[in-house]
Amino acid sequence: MYRLIIVEDHILFRMGISSALASHSNICSVVGEAGSCADFFALLAKTEADLVLLDIGLPDMNGIEIVKRLKKEFPHIKILVFSAENSARTIKSMVEAGING
Repeated sequence: MYRLIIVEDHILFRMGISSALASHSNICSVVGEAGSCADFFALLAKTEADLVLLDIGLPDMNGIEIVKRLKKEFPHIKILVFSAENSARTIKSMVEAGING
């Protein structure tokens, strides 16, 4: 079972995703949630994770910077991105930075 961290700055959306995954998933277990990049990396320092569900529009760092840092410091963690941002340029940049989906 994958150990998942959800990174989303909108708390109600984050809680909804967490709740849906907890009640309908035997693929992953939500091991943490963060609303900012700072909270996310602090959580990673004390929580083992295999997978991150990442919103790219966080208040303290953009998604591309987060992905690059995550790939450098925790290369084993897979990254799934979700966002309302759907420009081809952003998607291409995220793929080039190393997201998995």
